Amino acid sequence: MAATVGDSANILHGTTKVEVLVYDPANIGVPLQAFTDIGYSEENVTLTTDTTVEDVLVAEEVDPVDQLITARQATIAIAFKEFTIDNVFLAMSEATHTLGTGSLSMGRKNATPTLTRLGMRLSGVNEAGFDRVIFAGHAIPVGNAEQAFSIRAKTLVAGEFRAVRPSINQSVVKNFEFTADLTSWVVGAAGWAQNAADGGVARTSAADTLTQTLLNFVNGVPYVVRFDVSTFTSGDVTPTLGSVAGTAVTANAAKIEQIITPTEAGGADLVFTSSTTPVLDIDKVYVFPADVLSYFDKTS
Repeated sequence: MAATVGDSANILHGTTKVEVLVYDPANIGVPLQAFTDIGYSEENVTLTTDTTVEDVLVAEEVDPVDQLITARQATIAIAFKEFTIDNVFLAMSEATHTLGTGSLSMGRKNATPTLTRLGMRLSGVNEAGFDRVIFAGHAIPVGNAEQAFSIRAKTLVAGEFRAVRPSINQSVVKNFEFTADLTSWVVGAAGWAQNAADGGVARTSAADTLTQTLLNFVNGVPYVVRFDVSTFTSGDVTPTLGSVAGTAVTANAAKIEQIITPTEAGGADLVFTSSTTPVLDIDKVYVFPADVLSYFDKTS
């Protein structure tokens, strides 16, 4: 819902709730747990976007004829007030830990360093119920993870997180290539089946739905739905996220990409719906955030 300009109810003040989830290092798009509140923080949570712009200069003019964006970084800075093992882990970029357990290790001999990869959701709500949500689908701890110990002051865990562009490597779809069967997918009737002869695809020859409930899914965020269609002879197939449908595909194509923004109440299902006379295969299904940062409003 769009806010009305000039309304004091749009003013946010006070603290921001920060929730994080940690991705599986072996399967980056799959979270190891649901969004978890980090607890108390010190002072502010600060989101900074740093854009580098360069002038386009030509020999015939003394002034720039244009400007180009050559680099951009979005950084979230947090001072964790709760000195927990979980928060120390979140602030450190190469550590081994499972959230909710009581130990952490870093720099183990002969171990391959692995970046900690997070999803982050920031939300601030005022008394009028206006809720501003900022979602970073993929963020990495960067810079110093500072922990100062002093008898005169409380110990904080200071961390910075860099938001990076999501890609198919951060897809939230399981069994995206249908390599063995339709595990993680729900077939509506009898139309879809796994076709191992073609290297693992989902094939349909009857009107039906193919559904997967997605983890790490945030309604209100634009997502890229990417998939292949092959062996097409008739019919169509349409992707839907939550309750929002994409565009019907009626021909063979590789790396089809559609951007779909599910509504707040749309649920977390990815559904492929085929028409009454389909003969086609789908394969290599990916769903990942379309943007580095997504801002959206909610009404609580």
